[in-house]
Amino acid sequence: MRIFSILFISILFVQLLWSQNLVPNPSFEQYKRRPTAMLDEGLEFTRAVPAWVSPNRASSDFITPRFRSSKVQVMPPHDGKNMVGIVIQGAHWAEYASVKLKQPLEVGKKYYVEFWISAPPFYNKNATGTPLFNDHFGMLFDKRLYFTNTKIIQKKPQIIAHSGTHLAPTQWKKINGTFIANNAFTHIYIGQFLDKNNPENIIEGYFFVDDIFVEKIEKEAEQFEPSKTYQIKGKVASIVMENIYFETDKYDLLPESFQELDKLVKIMKSHRSMTINIQGHTDSQGGKDHNQILSENRANSVYDYLVQQGISKNRLSHEGRGLSQPIAENTTDKGRQKNRRVEFLTNTQDTVGQGVILADLAYPFSKNIARQPSKLINIGKDERHMDCAPINPPTVEITKEYQKLVKSFGQYKPLAARNFVLEKTKNATVVHLQTDVLHPEQQFFILELLEKLYEQGFRYIGFENIKKIATIEQLGYPTFGNGKQFEQPVFGEIIRQGHRMGFHFFSLTPTEKETSKALNILKKQRFHFQNQPQKQAAQKWASAMNINRILRKNKDAKVLLLSHDVDEVQNGMPSTLAFWLKKLAQQEVLSIGQSSTYIPCAKSQSPLSKKMKITRPTIFQKRKIILVPLRYDDNDQVYRSQDMHVYHPKNTFEHNRPAFLFSNQKRKAFTLNIDKYKMGYPCLVFAY
Repeated sequence: MRIFSILFISILFVQLLWSQNLVPNPSFEQYKRRPTAMLDEGLEFTRAVPAWVSPNRASSDFITPRFRSSKVQVMPPHDGKNMVGIVIQGAHWAEYASVKLKQPLEVGKKYYVEFWISAPPFYNKNATGTPLFNDHFGMLFDKRLYFTNTKIIQKKPQIIAHSGTHLAPTQWKKINGTFIANNAFTHIYIGQFLDKNNPENIIEGYFFVDDIFVEKIEKEAEQFEPSKTYQIKGKVASIVMENIYFETDKYDLLPESFQELDKLVKIMKSHRSMTINIQGHTDSQGGKDHNQILSENRANSVYDYLVQQGISKNRLSHEGRGLSQPIAENTTDKGRQKNRRVEFLTNTQDTVGQGVILADLAYPFSKNIARQPSKLINIGKDERHMDCAPINPPTVEITKEYQKLVKSFGQYKPLAARNFVLEKTKNATVVHLQTDVLHPEQQFFILELLEKLYEQGFRYIGFENIKKIATIEQLGYPTFGNGKQFEQPVFGEIIRQGHRMGFHFFSLTPTEKETSKALNILKKQRFHFQNQPQKQAAQKWASAMNINRILRKNKDAKVLLLSHDVDEVQNGMPSTLAFWLKKLAQQEVLSIGQSSTYIPCAKSQSPLSKKMKITRPTIFQKRKIILVPLRYDDNDQVYRSQDMHVYHPKNTFEHNRPAFLFSNQKRKAFTLNIDKYKMGYPCLVFAY
């Protein structure tokens, strides 16, 4: 099916390939000895930790729950109970952790590498501060190396920390990256290495190391850029603004800064929910207290300018950081110029940890199933092993018409739904497609149609139960606050792909104000509601009016509507989208229903669904008659409520839920390392 070729190209993550970690004893949980104090030489470390060695005479520390030292304040390991401590005290003393890989690297292959690092708040009674990384701190791949001294090793590591970034004490930071092996390297070395061109470029202090990971990359993902205006990193999005100038030792904005700040104003006016924290920084010239005040005043100058340009004060905060967070060396004019800066941070709703997304976050919609014990017990089970007792089969009214349909079903020809639907949509202006959050196969079918619908001239997509439509229009992707539809990831992919193609999105569900206004109009017109709730009838009218406005504004507009109910005619309920669009806009609606042929447990299968032995989304047609679900009026007469209906093939999982979310009737969370696949936030995962 073509749908899979599309998805495999466009989604951020398709399949987790659990390759082998080439690092033995990667989190130091195996041990031969558990030292109670700092070690005096490298040989002691080698004797304590299986597989790991110290490549010189310097003494790396093996830190376990038994470890005690008055020199260093121990913190919890990143994972497990143990970790390694290394000391770097300049070129004369540098400790390393080294291990022989389980197998040599393959020349020409790409590898993903990561390890975690942290620092204690104090070492030797001195505050650690926030050490600044350099491009010679990281992981070296090489042959077996051993040095009979304690000096720093003169090599360039393949995996390095981002130069100029800080390490906050007691917080674990991931250092990661990828590289292509140009040699069959057998060993890794973690620590500070000597830059012969800049021998003073050394990070000094005491550092904890844990969870080392090296893996050959078998599958890569496509990078998705959430926005051109700002990039999300962890819990904070940083907006990069250049060319904001102050005179030395002054805080008045220079005119050259206004153009750059106006860009920020434009971003904030386009993103009404965005809040900004303005941080002022200085170089090291001048006293500490003076620089602190200067940085506060500079941040305040930017704050005042943004307020003058119409940005609300409650969306802004500002603070001075003084000289505490340099991004470059203060020994040169160029470095000091970089440090005299203003940074802008915007808090996000992102709750994920650094580089890791839990399955519970990627699939919050699975909670809907967790609240339904009758469905929960069968998650991930093959049909042959399902517990059918709690499952209430859907009621199928076996009327004469139904029996007649079952008997004549062999005369219906199964047709590929995709081609059939696209042939019909060519001449349609408004297409109403049924979809439901509990049936992701229906959204996959919509994804399969999306590109062709765009080629046919469709430019608008309406969703029901959607919130914050402006956010979707601006960002091009949904967030968790956009409504219950987007608690299921496939809806998000419809937004992403549609946005890339050029679709515009709107809410099919009217606001309370629009509904109230519509109800008053219907009452004035003495509309006969029959058995239909008045609010529901008003919502249908208001929805139709919103669509009509699009059609009136653009005479060539073609609109795709996605909702759970596409029936054009409903017994006792005269107010439908199709009814009002025909009345208000003189537009016929092409209504397309969707349903699965599979209902769990044999006793729950309807006589008709048992006959639908299909392997792809299918339309059934007998001569010119298209099979749709039977509907009956008050006189038990059959009427057609839809133009066509897509039937989806059987699936052995309840509601097509991924089996791995549940194990032995209990949910089991998996972690996805997005750094390994070079993914960006927000991260969308498919697991079908």
